[in-house]
Amino acid sequence: MEEKYYNIEKKSLATALNWMGFKFYIWTSREGKTLYGFEDTNKLHRALEGLLELRKQVKIL
Repeated sequence: MEEKYYNIEKKSLATALNWMGFKFYIWTSREGKTLYGFEDTNKLHRALEGLLELRKQVKIL
C-alpha cells in the first residue's frame, strides 16, 4: 500500500501545520525546490482550510 503525501512549497505554512501537530517530511523536487510533505488526510485538509480562512480574516483587519 502506497502512502500519499500532500506537498506544500511555503515553509511558513508547513511550520504552522507542524505547530498544530502535523509532522512533515522535507523533499527536493526535480526543479530543485524544497517541498514539505504531509500525510494526505482529511484532518490535514480541514486544518489547511482553517489556516487559510484565518489568514483571510486577519488580512481584512
